[in-house]
Amino acid sequence: MLADAIGSYIDTLTEREFDAPFIALLRFMGFNDIHFIHGPFEFGKDFIAKKSDSGQAKQYVFQTKAGNIGLSLWGDCRGQVDLLRTNLLAHPNFDSTLPREARFVCTGRLVGGATLAAQEYKTQLNSRGELSFKIWDRESLIEKVVTSPEIALGGDGSAIWLNTVSKAKLNDLTDADIEATSRSWSNHLPRATIECAILGHFLFLASRTDLACYTALCLIRSAWQAGHGQL
Repeated sequence: MLADAIGSYIDTLTEREFDAPFIALLRFMGFNDIHFIHGPFEFGKDFIAKKSDSGQAKQYVFQTKAGNIGLSLWGDCRGQVDLLRTNLLAHPNFDSTLPREARFVCTGRLVGGATLAAQEYKTQLNSRGELSFKIWDRESLIEKVVTSPEIALGGDGSAIWLNTVSKAKLNDLTDADIEATSRSWSNHLPRATIECAILGHFLFLASRTDLACYTALCLIRSAWQAGHGQL
């Protein structure tokens, strides 16, 4: 049920609505020096970030898309992936001296002939010894959110949160319900951030912008409570 709830959330996101949750996910997965550079001069890179792997710092580059990718759309995406892999223009914090990792991220799946076209493309890159790329699709994103120990969304409180999400989708949630759910958020802010984003989005889709804003205020209160007395 947890995976279904997260999958339902991911399915409703537009490409730009996915930006903020993706930044949060990268941070919780241990990435640092994260920059959003989407725009007319992105050169195939929507995001850049760094992460250490076995003590070796690496420069990661990401291209993100929303929804399923069919064969015709993959033809356009392939050109962006080429830039993602090879172009050195990005941002002042982009370190071209570090080993590079490329990720093509989509909130849906590669469907139809796109699956085989992407597989053949990766085979060609490997045969030529060129930098390849990995695909993070819908299932990969769900797994990262559910199983990441930093987020721990599948923890002991998941049943309560899932019930809250179900009530939000049915437009049967009250401010008292949200406040009660948020009482544990200060104990684990990374998980709370993801829970707040998903819950707030479902409330927005249910035309309850007031409760979506209230959910965000509850997260701010939790962050304040968690940090109180630490300065």
